[in-house]
Amino acid sequence: MFKSYSLKEIAELTRNYKLLIILLAFALIGFSNPIFAKLTPEILATTGYQIDIPEPMLIDSWIQFYKNIATLLIIYIILFCANIPNELTNNSLINMVTRGLPRSTIILSKFTVISVLWIISYYLCFGITAIYSPLLLDGSLPNIFVASIFPAVFGILMISLMLLGAITTKHIIGSLLVPFGFYGLSSLLSISDQLAEYLPTHLMSSLSLITDEATISDYTIPLVITLMLISFIIAVTITIFNKQSI
Repeated sequence: MFKSYSLKEIAELTRNYKLLIILLAFALIGFSNPIFAKLTPEILATTGYQIDIPEPMLIDSWIQFYKNIATLLIIYIILFCANIPNELTNNSLINMVTRGLPRSTIILSKFTVISVLWIISYYLCFGITAIYSPLLLDGSLPNIFVASIFPAVFGILMISLMLLGAITTKHIIGSLLVPFGFYGLSSLLSISDQLAEYLPTHLMSSLSLITDEATISDYTIPLVITLMLISFIIAVTITIFNKQSI
């Protein structure tokens, strides 16, 4: 049942062109990261202001990557926020549940498909950036792949929170409010240096690994906390959904 429902989710993504749009968007950003980093001095020069800008280096492309990936994550959540609320509103889940489809399978399938697509899209953007940046920019950087893991995991946490919001409120607003509310609260708490290194949002700052301003061990605790949160949130989401009337 899990496989069949997951294939149904994938078929819908293909049919409504969401899959194609997401992959193209992430690929485009992947190409734009090194290009924008390379052309920034020339763009600023056209403004007429005399600004002393150093020659763009490889790190500038990865700065663009981390800036853009945060925006792409927000857009990604917005694209999927209506998935469950629409199905609940249209009563399209009733027939499946009455025919014996476990509610846990619905949640796990949606979580798996959306998360896997996120990882594929994320690393498509990452891969294109990694391939083309050295062709346009000089420099060498350590830990690029390791650093990429942490924002990818944080994205999965946001997906789990989106599903929790969707099931809890049965509304698009709830699908957005829960993940972005969590992100906003975590960002506020991260003002405290003592708390920042333990919060999941710390994973989004893994650019510091590339610039040698941090070590991998600095991200171990927030990574473990994030993985535990993902498991807990999905378990809570399934429990709530099992007790709801559709």
